[in-house]
Amino acid sequence: NPNRGAELSTLHPANLPPEYTLQAVVSNSDRDITFVYQNQATQQELNLRLTVVDNQINSAEITGSSDELLLKSASPARTEGSGGPSPPKTVLINSFQSEMNYDQQLYQLVVSGNLSTEELAVIANSLQLEEGIQGVKAKNP
Repeated sequence: NPNRGAELSTLHPANLPPEYTLQAVVSNSDRDITFVYQNQATQQELNLRLTVVDNQINSAEITGSSDELLLKSASPARTEGSGGPSPPKTVLINSFQSEMNYDQQLYQLVVSGNLSTEELAVIANSLQLEEGIQGVKAKNP
């Protein structure tokens, strides 16, 4: 039943470390959304990707493919935008994956960024999902 669970677009991650502020929300589809956070102290970027899991049976194949996709797409995207005189620095993108339940709907969570896998795991395990609109557009420069 596609109507169970909350609308993905109304969900957002909560309980992140306070130094992370939301920079952008990228809605890849109505079943796949990415939240981009930045650590104000270190300027490190953190991506949280939430994907609706239809049922437990598919979750194994979803898991395998999205991990590869994430790693492949993460590295080239980084180098493109870094144009300029600065020498290219190697940004290591790690990712940590888990699953979350919200309102009887299973979601796959992939947390990725240039943090250690341990740090990503700590963030992923402390995350909660909340419903409600976040004031992204209202943010002052």
